[in-house]
Amino acid sequence: MFAAQCSGCHSLIGNESLRRQGGDLVHFRMTASQLLQFAREMPTRRVLSNLELAAVVAYVHAAQGNR
Repeated sequence: MFAAQCSGCHSLIGNESLRRQGGDLVHFRMTASQLLQFAREMPTRRVLSNLELAAVVAYVHAAQGNR
């Protein structure tokens, strides 16, 4: 879901080498609820369902080292 809907503007590689418009998200430290709100506000190719949003949040949260 992240690759299809978010990776056009964001990366999860730990640096800004890809220079994505929205930046790299690895070092953003947000709670799961803050990350969910952030994801809801992002423009995507289509509106994401609650299940898809939850998947994006879990994926990003795990990439940030949060469990």
